[in-house]
This record gives sequence, structure tokens and C-alpha cells, in this order.
Amino acid sequence: MHVIYVVLKQDSAFPSQVLAYLEHLSERFPLRVTLLLGGSGSDTPQALAPFANHPNRAVKRFRLSPLFAVTDRLNMRAMAHALSQMALDHRTVIHTRGEMAGHLVIGALHRLEHTTRRVVVDVRGAYREEIRDFWPTPRLIREAKLFRLSRLYGSIRSAGAITTVSQPLQTYLEQQYDLPSTTTTVIPCVAGPGFRHNPERRAIMRKHLGISETEPVILFSTGGEDQWQCLDTITRFLGRLGARGIVLARKKLDHPAILSRFVPYAEVPGYLDAADIGLLWRDDHVVNRVASPIKFGEYLCSGLPVLANGTVLSVRQRIVSDDVGQVLSDPDDLTTTRFQQLLAMKRTRIAAVGEKHYAMQSVVQHYHTLYETLLSEG
Repeated sequence: MHVIYVVLKQDSAFPSQVLAYLEHLSERFPLRVTLLLGGSGSDTPQALAPFANHPNRAVKRFRLSPLFAVTDRLNMRAMAHALSQMALDHRTVIHTRGEMAGHLVIGALHRLEHTTRRVVVDVRGAYREEIRDFWPTPRLIREAKLFRLSRLYGSIRSAGAITTVSQPLQTYLEQQYDLPSTTTTVIPCVAGPGFRHNPERRAIMRKHLGISETEPVILFSTGGEDQWQCLDTITRFLGRLGARGIVLARKKLDHPAILSRFVPYAEVPGYLDAADIGLLWRDDHVVNRVASPIKFGEYLCSGLPVLANGTVLSVRQRIVSDDVGQVLSDPDDLTTTRFQQLLAMKRTRIAAVGEKHYAMQSVVQHYHTLYETLLSEG
């Protein structure tokens, strides 16, 4: 099997959601992996050299022009040229990260007169509402991007499989864009391999941070300052509880009870081990309702009970079905009794739930099974 994984642009989740996934996939199964990465150059970025330094992995580049409707043909030609150099055959699966990448790949395959039935398209969120309500771009640019969305979803209907990060997102796509649920599979965002319940690391981190073993710590972690992350609400929440707080975010928070830091991704698992409760509190917006927050899986794999306001429907469903935290509608609803119940939850049990649903080996197995299914169907 040859898996070609297409990424148009690198984002903050690229190391944990793409590189770590492809590394694990190529090490677990006897297959070849090619990362096809968009950009303005043709050389492999230096940061990807360790990834490419493996007998079963390669990195290829293709020239990506700005993503507008008028450049679709140009980008499809570039994509077709890149794919034509890879000897596509009946054992090749093309996996695209995002509907835009899927749209360009399918257009390129039509140019090459090649089947699209072995294409997997990942759809990772409510793209339309994210553009409309959160993108800080001029209105005309937003309107142009919104106008072409229907073309994108019309294009990816011909893919062999579409994956969504949550069941609510699957329902949303079926209702809004008439994407058939029969070709849609739910596979959540993955927690990186470093997120594991580790009591020894917890003791070391607590000592390093000056936190006693009996002092309860609530942690909130985010890779950005997105408006739907509710950082100001979290600040008030942590201050009211009288507990210590750790906030890992780009935005610096000034509060005497909060340790506010932005640390390298490789250091995040240690901070999760040092905490007792993971906090996930978001605005009630469709972008959040259909999401699969990476941090939720990281919390669970680290054995952290999760305190959430339930606006993310997949998070609410998992907390309730597996008893891995509590759902509140307001910070004032957290009584002392409920707080102690959270602290008393067994971290080993929570970590087992996280490993089953969000750990790397679980997600890799789901995708590999999907690849094999597509190859068997021709």
C-alpha cells in the first residue's frame, strides 16, 4: 500500500496531527507514506528532514498558488503534475487534510483520468461559519470564500470516503451540504503519543512548579487565542474556585492563582500530568458544537477528568457516556461536592477511555482499516 497524504499548508496542529500520525502509520504497518505538501518552494523544509529520513517515508512539494476560485485550475494543474510523478496504481490511497485539498486532488485526478474512489477527504469543522463569524479578513474576501464552498462540497462527493471529527459534524454536513452519510466515517482528532498518564512525571513536574501533592490544580490548554476559547471566562472561573490554575496559552493571563505560560508542544504532557482537572469551556456556536477539540483527547489520555460547559457536543456525549468528568452550564454550578467528585475520579480509568478513543494507535487503526476497505472495493 502507498498512502499519499496531502496538506496544503502547515498549521499549529501539523506536528501532532499530521507528522506524528504518518510516523506511527509507517512504523506500524508495512506500507509507504508520501507527504505531499503545498508551498512556494520545491525543497524539503529542514524541519521535515527527520521525518523523511526513513526508508518508507518521503516528502514531496508542489507549488501552491493563493487559494481563490480563479486559481483553482492553476493549483489543480500543479497537483496533477505532482501526482503524475508518483506512479499511482490500484494500491495507492490519497488522503487529504481538509475539503480544499480534497477539491484540488479530485480535480487533478479528473485531469489524469484516474479514479477518485481511493481518495479519503478529512473534513475537520464547520468551515462556512468559521469564515463568516471569525475570520479577520475584508468582507469581500470572506464572501468570495463562502461562495465557493458549495463547489468544494460538490466536488468531494466523488471521494471514496469522507471522514469527520465528530458525529455532530457528520450530521451538519449531511444537512447543510447533502453529503451522504453512507460514505462518511467519524474519526476524532488524535492525541499525540506523548500524552499518557505518568505518575513519575507528575511528581517531577509538581516539584519543579512548586506545587504540593495535596494542592488541587485545574488546567486549561489551547494552541491559540481564538475568540471561541473563552479565555476571560476561564480566568474568572479559576479565580473563584480558590484552587491553583495552569493556563497554557499564547495570551498571558495576570492572576495571582494562575500559572500562565506558553510552552513548546513537547512540554505540554508534563503540565497535564501535574494537573488534576482539565478545563474545556467554549462559546455556544456551531463551530464549537461540531468540533473535536484536540485538547479533550489529550486530557483524557493523560487521565484528567474534564470539566466542560457542554457546548462541544462530542465532548458532552463522551463525558456523560463514560463518566470522565462533569458538564456544567455555569461556573457557579460547581459546588464543593462536585469538585471533590472530580478530584476523586481514577486517572487510570480515564486514561483507558482516552486510549480507546483518542490515542494514536486507535486513530491509526481506524484509518488503516478505511484504507484497506477502499482498496478492496477497487
